[in-house]
Amino acid sequence: MSKLDRFDDREDAVSPVIATILMVAITVVLAGTLYVWAAGLAESNTDGTLSLYAFDAKEAPGTPTEATDDNLAIITMSQGQDITWSVLSVTLSVNGAASTTCAVPGQTGGSCVVVDSSEEANTWSVGEDVTVIENGVDMCSDANCEMSFAITNLRTGQSLAKTTTGVGSNPVSDNTDTTPTDPVDDTSQEPQEPVDNDDST
Repeated sequence: MSKLDRFDDREDAVSPVIATILMVAITVVLAGTLYVWAAGLAESNTDGTLSLYAFDAKEAPGTPTEATDDNLAIITMSQGQDITWSVLSVTLSVNGAASTTCAVPGQTGGSCVVVDSSEEANTWSVGEDVTVIENGVDMCSDANCEMSFAITNLRTGQSLAKTTTGVGSNPVSDNTDTTPTDPVDDTSQEPQEPVDNDDST
């Protein structure tokens, strides 16, 4: 066998080894890429919930006054999954003014506070109502306060929802004409018989 033939045999034996090494290397790189992607996804969703939330706000019972502890609004989680208050932020804007951050359960301070009266006071659940109350600041003493709430997941920085309500005995109007008018009596009048004043006996 010539030297050239022996060289070709060695080359044929090495080629499958190189191909195997390349395939293993590609597999390792792909696995590492998938791991990094999955780890990032898990980190952005550490509470195990999807950010599919909806909230409804309505005016609290009563008429706002110049006091600094009025009940302003009631907010209900209408869609979503349980989420702890420690990762939530609730901000309030009155009549388009700059927003202020309300203290959520477990916090103090702020111009407004969120009160959770449920048994699981550290968690907000679907169907659960919370009350937003003034906290030493008169935020709404007018009969037509428009209040806008924004709820944010602080852990992910994602806005969960925004909701608006009118507060007061006369909530924000829907442009319906409520001008009082005099009632109209459309009762049909019966014709009356003529009266005979002849007193003859």
